[in-house]
Amino acid sequence: MNNKERERLLSEFLKGNNHPEAEKQFDAWFRQLNVDRQQQPDQEQLRQATDRIAARLRKGRQGAVVKPLRPGLLRFTAVAASVLLVIGLFWQTQADGYLYGLFHPVKTTVFRADNGQTRTLTLPDGSIVQLNRNSWISIDNHFGKNRRRDVILHGEAFFEVSKDKSHPFLVKASNAVVRVLGTRFNVSEDQRGNNVMVAVEEGIVTLRDQSQQAEDGLRLTAGQSAMRLSDGTVRPLSAKQIHNYFSWRTGQLNFNDTSLKDVIDQLQLIYHTPISVYEDVDAGQHLTLAYKYAPLPEVLDVICHSMGLQYTQTSKEIRIQK
Repeated sequence: MNNKERERLLSEFLKGNNHPEAEKQFDAWFRQLNVDRQQQPDQEQLRQATDRIAARLRKGRQGAVVKPLRPGLLRFTAVAASVLLVIGLFWQTQADGYLYGLFHPVKTTVFRADNGQTRTLTLPDGSIVQLNRNSWISIDNHFGKNRRRDVILHGEAFFEVSKDKSHPFLVKASNAVVRVLGTRFNVSEDQRGNNVMVAVEEGIVTLRDQSQQAEDGLRLTAGQSAMRLSDGTVRPLSAKQIHNYFSWRTGQLNFNDTSLKDVIDQLQLIYHTPISVYEDVDAGQHLTLAYKYAPLPEVLDVICHSMGLQYTQTSKEIRIQK
């Protein structure tokens, strides 16, 4: 009998076929499961196996009501009960089971980018994370083992996520949740932790508030960006010059025939600093700028000098005026 035929018989028995040969293949499969701990049956197989063994036990109990159990039936009942116990333990000791959590307490590892430096690191699943200055992420020892890959972020980071459809990758920043399977994207929270911005360079992600269901997340593809606001709403952002959201990595800011209003809006997101424009300034005038990624005052010096403007800085915001 070839492997394909064995798998067919096993599948039929798990689905309720009582053919003797199918039952024989089931018994052989479970014996091998106990020997080979590397095998990873899925949850549906375990559920079906449990149901089939439970049916055997029920049949045995029905026979016991009308007459004493025969020695062979008694032995079978004990074996079947032990099989149920083993399956239960196997199920519960998987990474998302109660016993796994009991014997594997959560231990958190924190990765920081301190001292004004960026940092690049590789996670256990092979995903690459680039941390912006004064940012950090944390993962726990269950990362990639409980069907998900969860990362907590404070600050800003660029993620290059390795593809694994069975283990979605989640980034949690403030009350925002970004869910991906494999892609390249930037996540940034403002200094107050109220707003979270996501920009996608490659692939697909979803962005939602933590109070929303996963299927309610806003879907973003390459070249798109969106923000989760402090009130929990999620709104898409302009697709213009999305590459500037990666400027802390690339070292370049580029604005091509862009209105001053759009430039200021984007600088606020990039530098996490409130900037207001006085009413006497024409925010609709356009400018073209190619400049290195530098501290915000240096960038504003260039913009204001080229447009005949000036700016002042307070403890709360930067103000641009004539």
